[in-house]
Amino acid sequence: MHIHSIYLHEFQKFKCEKPRERNLCAVTGRPARYRDPVTDLPYSSAYAFKVIRDKYHKHLRTLRGNEEVSAYLSSLKALPTPPISPRGPKGSTGTTTSSGTAIKA
Repeated sequence: MHIHSIYLHEFQKFKCEKPRERNLCAVTGRPARYRDPVTDLPYSSAYAFKVIRDKYHKHLRTLRGNEEVSAYLSSLKALPTPPISPRGPKGSTGTTTSSGTAIKA
C-alpha cells in the first residue's frame, strides 16, 4: 500500500481581489444586517431603523416650498407611531416581576 503525500505549496492560493465590505450600523456601530431603502444607511435593529427614519423626517421638515414633501409629511401625521425604545416602553416606572408584569413604585 502506497500513501501519497501532498504538500501545501502544491495548492494554488486564491485571494479575493477586493475584501468584503463590512457594513456597520449608522446608529449603534454594530455589524449591520439590513439597509434602509430610502436613505441607503445600514442598520442593525428596529430601534436603529426608527432613529434613522426619525432623523430623516426631521430633515424633511426643514425643507420649505416643496409640495411633495409637504404632502408626504401631512400623510405621516395621520398615522399613529408608538415610540420604540431600547430600554422598554416609554414612561414605565418601577420594576418588573419574573413573569413580566410591571410593579409601580
